[in-house]
Amino acid sequence: MPDYLYHVAGNTSKFDKYIASIDPSQAGSNCFEIAEANTSSQRSLVASIPTKYLKIVNSLAAEMTQAEKDAVDAALAAENVTTVRTGAKNKIVGFAIDQVILRALADVIKDEINIMRQRDRDRSADVAAAVSLADLKTRWALRSSLDDRTLAQLKTAINNKIDSGSVDS
Repeated sequence: MPDYLYHVAGNTSKFDKYIASIDPSQAGSNCFEIAEANTSSQRSLVASIPTKYLKIVNSLAAEMTQAEKDAVDAALAAENVTTVRTGAKNKIVGFAIDQVILRALADVIKDEINIMRQRDRDRSADVAAAVSLADLKTRWALRSSLDDRTLAQLKTAINNKIDSGSVDS
């Protein structure tokens, strides 16, 4: 029984798969029968080259040029980046456990950053308003200190965000 080289439907130059020794009645329409004289070399080629780097030329499998391989790799990389980015975006939308937790954590982090930004603005205002170093020291001493946050405080803040419903969407 002959071997068959399958192409992607509608594109006779795009390699799909190679099937060895099948009944011609089962071959289908999107394939080329491999002549017996080419069977050994075709089997060897298909076994040694990744499928993504094969193309069909004159009804036979052929290895792509380096430029074609680079184009295939670039397309796959772009597709992977798109898939990852889409997946990442989907992680922060919706109303599932992971999405709500992620948004709650992000909101707590945003709140902490905003505390630091406000403190920076307040200190800048203190510097601008101070008339002496002693006055500046007095102004800064009146500001409350920012203690380190504990894990327990972080958990409480996240739970509060979830319980309040502020991160539901």
